[in-house]
Amino acid sequence: MLILPPLMTLALAASGTLPTPPASSGARLFVHVVVDEELQEILDEYDEAVDAWEAERRAASGGKERRALKDRHPVKTFYARIEALAKQGNGAALLWNATHVQDFLKGTKKIRAAKAELFDRLVDQFAEAEWSEDIALQLDRQKRWFEAGGIAARLEALSQKSTRTETVATSLEKLASRLRGRKATPEDLAKSEALRDRVLAEMGETKAADRVRDERRKEKYKVGNTPPDFTTTDTDGVEFKLSDYRGKVVLLDFWGFW
Repeated sequence: MLILPPLMTLALAASGTLPTPPASSGARLFVHVVVDEELQEILDEYDEAVDAWEAERRAASGGKERRALKDRHPVKTFYARIEALAKQGNGAALLWNATHVQDFLKGTKKIRAAKAELFDRLVDQFAEAEWSEDIALQLDRQKRWFEAGGIAARLEALSQKSTRTETVATSLEKLASRLRGRKATPEDLAKSEALRDRVLAEMGETKAADRVRDERRKEKYKVGNTPPDFTTTDTDGVEFKLSDYRGKVVLLDFWGFW
C-alpha cells in the first residue's frame, strides 16, 4: 500500500492560489540581525527607492524601456554606500552586500567570485555574532552562485567556527538538507541522517531541531511510502486495520461538515 499525492495541490495550482515567497529587499532579508541606525537609514532609503523603481518598471510600455530600467536598479547607487560600512566592520552591511552583489555586478564569473569572497569573510569574521544564524540561512539560498559543494563547505565551516547553538544547529540542518539532493549517494544520505540526529540530540531546543522533526514527520507520509497503520470500524461496526488491506488498492476519503 502506497501513499498517493493529494489532489488539493493540483487544485491550488490550477486556481493560482499557491503562495509565492516574498522578494527580499533592504532590511527585509534580515531575520536575526540587529541593524544599527546608520545602516537602517540607508536600508530604508533603499527600500523606498526599490518600491519606486518597481512601480516604474510595471508601468514601462515595452521591452526596451524595461531593459533600460534594469540598468538603473537602485542597488547600483546604494551598493557602494553599504560597502563602505562593511569595510568599517559592519557585519550586517557585509551580509547585505553578499546577498545583493548579483544585482550590482555583471557576469556570472564575477558574481560567483564576489559571492565566495563575501561569504568567506562573513564566516571568518562573524561566526560568533548574535545574528550569525542569518549567514547560514542566506548561504542556503545561494545555489545559483556557487559551484557544487561550495555552499556545503561554508556551512560546515560556519558550524565549526561558531559556538552559538542556533547558528551551529541551522548550519548542520541546512547541510543535512543539501546532502539529501537528487544525486545523493548512500554515503551522503547516511551523513545527512547523522547530522540530523546530532541536531536533535545536542541542540533539541533550537528552531533548526523543530524543522528537522517536522521534516521527518513529513517524510513518513511521502508519496511511495507505507502509510501508518490504524484501527477503526466499518459501517457494520466490525473492527479492521488498514494493514488488513495490504497489497490492495485502498481509497481513504477524509470528509466533514462546515
